[in-house]
Amino acid sequence: MMLELADPPTPSWMDLPPYLLESLRQNTTAWAAPAGRTIYSEGDQAVALYLVEYGEVRLFRRQPDREYTVSLVGSHGIFGEMAVLEEVFRAHNAETTRASRLRTLYKDTYFRLAREWPMLRHFVAVTLAQRLRQANQQIEVLSYAGSRGRLLHLLLQLHHKGLAQGGLAMTQQQLANQARISRESVTQVMGELRRIGAAFYKGGLLYIADPQKLEDLLLG
Repeated sequence: MMLELADPPTPSWMDLPPYLLESLRQNTTAWAAPAGRTIYSEGDQAVALYLVEYGEVRLFRRQPDREYTVSLVGSHGIFGEMAVLEEVFRAHNAETTRASRLRTLYKDTYFRLAREWPMLRHFVAVTLAQRLRQANQQIEVLSYAGSRGRLLHLLLQLHHKGLAQGGLAMTQQQLANQARISRESVTQVMGELRRIGAAFYKGGLLYIADPQKLEDLLLG
């Protein structure tokens, strides 16, 4: 089985037309959040979606023995979009991983703007479709790949999304949580990748030096 390794470009709300951007700025509440701030928790009532001006937000779920990351949302992305569709209660947790600036778009405001600007509804639908595609890809990987394959696939995702350029502040435990493998497995595989010059840690940052080697290992 061969995976599609590169996701399409993440939809950016900054690519919306200027008139719609101005309307969003006028109808949303902007606020700053330090790293580690909980935006909402699983089971909370879903009342709004969020726009990321800058920073990064981690969407994750908790299981009795571990956490696993659903998605990382960077600058100009959106999250919590199910609030304006059918979701009544949150199905996951959202927490900033670095200092961020967010905008809150409440349900009633979204529906009003979407009636005026249908492109906003289309943008949310495209974002949701990509999120579902990523979830299906995760399920595909988890269904057949071992610990090594899961980590390789995750590293390639980080590379293709541009998150690891210049070093990524992501610990081995965070890698383990997102790949849904053990911390010990991450240490073992990262040791192998360092030896062949494919990926390594330096100064507490993760570097992906040779994505082609990662792809060859995954698909070989």
